[in-house]
Amino acid sequence: MRQGTVKERVTPHVPFQANNIYVLKRAAVNGAGIAFLPKVIVETELRSGALVHLNAFEDAAPFKLYLLRASQKHLPARIQAAWHFFAVV
Repeated sequence: MRQGTVKERVTPHVPFQANNIYVLKRAAVNGAGIAFLPKVIVETELRSGALVHLNAFEDAAPFKLYLLRASQKHLPARIQAAWHFFAVV
């Protein structure tokens, strides 16, 4: 990680993984460690001070997110919501 000119290596002792950003956000708020999350998901927590922004990933390369769906027929509501969310972001 880097803050200004100060660099520090952080090695997590207990890895935590989840495929749900809200679970990761809750874990970070509860002190589980560092989470790499979209700002739009943590805006409230950043404003309240529950989370702080680290500049550690400012130099990270941007990435692309691809969504693939086989059909629009019988698409679950949660998948439709995610699809529309990512189309806007």
